[in-house]
Amino acid sequence: FLQLVRNSDWPRRQKELWIQRYMLGKSIGSAARYLRLTPEWAEEKYNLCQEKQAKVVRVWWEERFSDNPEKRLREMLHMYIVKMCGQWED
Repeated sequence: FLQLVRNSDWPRRQKELWIQRYMLGKSIGSAARYLRLTPEWAEEKYNLCQEKQAKVVRVWWEERFSDNPEKRLREMLHMYIVKMCGQWED
């Protein structure tokens, strides 16, 4: 998710807010103070970021798997593990 958001066209402050809240698990008050925003503004923008995140993930998924609808999560996870860790013996 982090790379998808970093590469998105979101405004810089919204990216930073999303990282503070979603990736780092900071409270809305803590994230707002860090970014020098009001908690109300931060909460509203964070909710907007969550909606944007869902759209970014949906587009990412469709770009990669629309031509292979028969792929299942287990197969994709196995392919990812092999790619990142190499093949292993059973």
